[in-house]
Amino acid sequence: MANWYGSARSNYFSVKDESAFRAWVAKRGLEILTPRETSPDKKLFAITPPSELSDSGGWPTVDFDCDDLDNAEIDIASELALLVEDDQIVVLTETGSEKLCYLTGTAVAFNSSGKAVNLSLSAIYELAAKEFNVPEGGISRCEY
Repeated sequence: MANWYGSARSNYFSVKDESAFRAWVAKRGLEILTPRETSPDKKLFAITPPSELSDSGGWPTVDFDCDDLDNAEIDIASELALLVEDDQIVVLTETGSEKLCYLTGTAVAFNSSGKAVNLSLSAIYELAAKEFNVPEGGISRCEY
């Protein structure tokens, strides 16, 4: 069995309170990416999990500093939604693979109210089955 290794990052977005945002980033062990561009009236940020965060490279899902590890699950999108400006849409992407056995990719887009939409690369099988009028099980998967 191989390990899953991934990469993750967000788009650029603005936050309500930069100090609170930076404190949250530090608490979750994330990194702020240097913006390529900024708006004259808004400072823009993007985030990524550092490669040393875990052996996976994906978004953290557990707070290892929590005293009760049975209830230590975290939801990065829900937490970040509370910090972003009301007019912003944040997109968190994550891709990875377990050698070439499984290639995965997910994305979630959300706003400050927590309303979200999700997308997974594995959804292509259902879409293709509908589009080409074939059973979903009739399409071979990109895995072994």
